[in-house]
Amino acid sequence: MPELLEDLGWSPENLLPIAATLEDVDIFLMKIGGGGVSESQVYWVAEGELIDTFETFSHFFVSIIDHTKRRIIKMQE
Repeated sequence: MPELLEDLGWSPENLLPIAATLEDVDIFLMKIGGGGVSESQVYWVAEGELIDTFETFSHFFVSIIDHTKRRIIKMQE
Protein backbone atom coordinates (compact mmCIF):
# COMPACT_ATOMS: atom_id res chain seq x y z
CA MET A 1 0.00 0.00 0.00
CA PRO A 2 2.97 2.41 -0.03
CA GLU A 3 1.99 3.85 -3.42
CA LEU A 4 -1.54 4.62 -2.26
CA LEU A 5 -0.28 6.29 0.91
CA GLU A 6 2.11 8.41 -1.13
CA ASP A 7 -0.63 9.35 -3.64
CA LEU A 8 -2.93 10.43 -0.82
CA GLY A 9 -0.18 12.19 1.11
CA TRP A 10 -0.67 9.90 4.11
CA SER A 11 2.01 8.62 6.45
CA PRO A 12 1.75 5.21 8.19
CA GLU A 13 2.56 6.93 11.50
CA ASN A 14 -0.62 9.01 11.15
CA LEU A 15 -2.99 6.10 10.48
CA LEU A 16 -4.94 4.01 12.96
CA PRO A 17 -6.20 0.64 11.69
CA ILE A 18 -9.64 0.06 13.19
CA ALA A 19 -10.80 -3.07 11.33
CA ALA A 20 -9.70 -5.66 8.81
CA THR A 21 -11.35 -8.56 7.08
CA LEU A 22 -10.30 -12.18 7.45
CA GLU A 23 -11.33 -13.25 3.94
CA ASP A 24 -10.02 -10.33 1.88
CA VAL A 25 -7.32 -7.71 2.03
CA ASP A 26 -9.65 -4.95 3.20
CA ILE A 27 -8.53 -2.64 5.98
CA PHE A 28 -10.32 0.29 7.57
CA LEU A 29 -8.29 3.25 8.78
CA MET A 30 -8.70 6.55 10.58
CA LYS A 31 -6.19 9.37 10.30
CA ILE A 32 -4.56 10.58 13.51
CA GLY A 33 -3.83 14.26 13.90
CA GLY A 34 -1.71 16.14 16.38
CA GLY A 35 -1.86 14.97 19.97
CA GLY A 36 -3.17 11.55 18.96
CA VAL A 37 -6.65 12.87 18.14
CA SER A 38 -8.25 11.07 15.21
CA GLU A 39 -10.31 12.59 12.45
CA SER A 40 -13.90 11.40 12.24
CA GLN A 41 -13.68 9.87 8.76
CA VAL A 42 -13.05 6.17 8.20
CA TYR A 43 -11.24 5.05 5.04
CA TRP A 44 -11.77 1.66 3.42
CA VAL A 45 -8.66 0.47 1.59
CA ALA A 46 -8.20 -2.76 -0.39
CA GLU A 47 -5.79 -3.96 -3.06
CA GLY A 48 -3.86 -0.70 -2.81
CA GLU A 49 -6.91 1.43 -3.60
CA LEU A 50 -9.18 3.71 -1.61
CA ILE A 51 -12.55 1.96 -1.95
CA ASP A 52 -14.79 4.24 0.08
CA THR A 53 -14.83 6.90 2.76
CA PHE A 54 -17.31 6.97 5.62
CA GLU A 55 -18.17 10.42 6.94
CA THR A 56 -17.97 9.35 10.58
CA PHE A 57 -17.15 6.28 12.64
CA SER A 58 -20.89 5.95 13.31
CA HIS A 59 -21.61 5.73 9.57
CA PHE A 60 -18.88 3.11 9.21
CA PHE A 61 -20.23 1.08 12.13
CA VAL A 62 -23.83 1.12 10.86
CA SER A 63 -22.60 0.08 7.41
CA ILE A 64 -20.67 -2.88 8.86
CA ILE A 65 -23.70 -3.99 10.88
CA ASP A 66 -25.92 -3.82 7.76
CA HIS A 67 -23.34 -5.78 5.77
CA THR A 68 -23.13 -8.43 8.49
CA LYS A 69 -26.92 -8.77 8.63
CA ARG A 70 -27.05 -9.30 4.84
CA ARG A 71 -24.34 -11.96 5.04
CA ILE A 72 -26.18 -13.79 7.83
CA ILE A 73 -29.41 -13.81 5.81
CA LYS A 74 -27.54 -15.07 2.75
CA MET A 75 -25.87 -17.84 4.77
CA GLN A 76 -29.22 -18.90 6.25
CA GLU A 77 -30.73 -19.25 2.79
